[in-house]
Amino acid sequence: MVSIRATIIRQMTISLRIYVPDQYQKTESYYECTICRERAVSNDHVGRCPDCGGTMRNLAVARE
Repeated sequence: MVSIRATIIRQMTISLRIYVPDQYQKTESYYECTICRERAVSNDHVGRCPDCGGTMRNLAVARE
């Protein structure tokens, strides 16, 4: 016969093994100009293209 304490300890051990924290950390974003297609990498949002002044879009955002 298995004790209640042993059962609880086993369940806690299983629960701890299942939980894995997400290690992803965003470091850089990739942007592309909607006019001249110039690309830039930045940690902050890039609003305007440094070459032509066009709007930069985040390449990580899905487009349909």
